[in-house]
Amino acid sequence: MADGSKYTGSFCKGELQMADGTKINSTWVNGKSEGFATIHYNNGNHYKGDIKDLLKEGKGALTYPEGKTYMGYFENYLCHGEDKEKFENDERCKVTWLNEKKHGFGFHQDEFHNKFEGKWNMGFWKFYVKYYYR
Repeated sequence: MADGSKYTGSFCKGELQMADGTKINSTWVNGKSEGFATIHYNNGNHYKGDIKDLLKEGKGALTYPEGKTYMGYFENYLCHGEDKEKFENDERCKVTWLNEKKHGFGFHQDEFHNKFEGKWNMGFWKFYVKYYYR
């Protein structure tokens, strides 16, 4: 392709390697990615889930190089809706996302199993409802 990308596979299923090194394994309908895909981004992120037109759309899991995994929904490529997050050090978080920012009621449990419950406001804790110390 003119931008340096290359496609390998059949007409309906295959791998697209972008010029930046990102690899997308997907099904293709009328030349567009659709349905379930596995994406290896050039920054080390890894995604498994639904896509539409090369963008994360619907349910999926995004794993970051440091071990954090977002499991939930995506809308227009952004984390959106209820999710569960796991971290490599056993931290856990459950919260609702609005356009890539944590927003609404949720909890965060640290690696020592201390638990914070409260409300997020556009990415920041607004207030704590409960704190459980272990």
